[in-house]
Amino acid sequence: MNESTAPLVESLLVNDREAVYSGREALVEPKGAIEELVRRKDSAMPALIQLVERYESEKEGRYYIEYVTEILGRIGGNQSSELILRILLAYNDAELDDGSDMTCIRWLRKFASSAVPAMIRFVEKNYDQTFAVGDAAEAMEEIQDRRLIPLLLRLLKYPNYLVVQSALISLGKQNDKSVVTRIIPFLKYNDENLAEQRETRELALLALESLLGDDEARLRGIKSQLR
Repeated sequence: MNESTAPLVESLLVNDREAVYSGREALVEPKGAIEELVRRKDSAMPALIQLVERYESEKEGRYYIEYVTEILGRIGGNQSSELILRILLAYNDAELDDGSDMTCIRWLRKFASSAVPAMIRFVEKNYDQTFAVGDAAEAMEEIQDRRLIPLLLRLLKYPNYLVVQSALISLGKQNDKSVVTRIIPFLKYNDENLAEQRETRELALLALESLLGDDEARLRGIKSQLR
């Protein structure tokens, strides 16, 4: 680690102490260190990678990972996308509740198309990890990129209704009518949980309305089949 970077990195750990965890001392966000590490992005990256590795090995909720994710998000690029996905996986592997998943999702959405290749690889590699796939699918809800379509169609068959719902939301934003026939069956989606069934059917209809906004006749024909 660069000697001038070391104190900045150490500042990211300021709140990871028992006094803060117990509430005896107030949380203090290391804004200055975050700003400076973003500015020094190239020299800071090795240290950020080390902190990601530390989070993966500790398997404990930590404040520092929130700051690391913020820095990576503001730096951007392929390497940041990969590291944020590693954080997301570590969060789910350890079943933590430190809020890291929502920060990861927020930045992946901001990365948009630049994060798509990494996200596709992530889901394919970790396909059997429901919560990790669910978080990735949630991030995809706000990304319009047709490269996602094959994966989203596969996720329509995923054995978790939240993943299916996220896939429907994302497909509705891809501006590709070729997926319409794959969405139509979900207008009659069945689930023993009636609330989940209703929500999924509603999302399917919203996706179709988005995709067929300029084809009212076809949309009316599809809706007529629901009566």
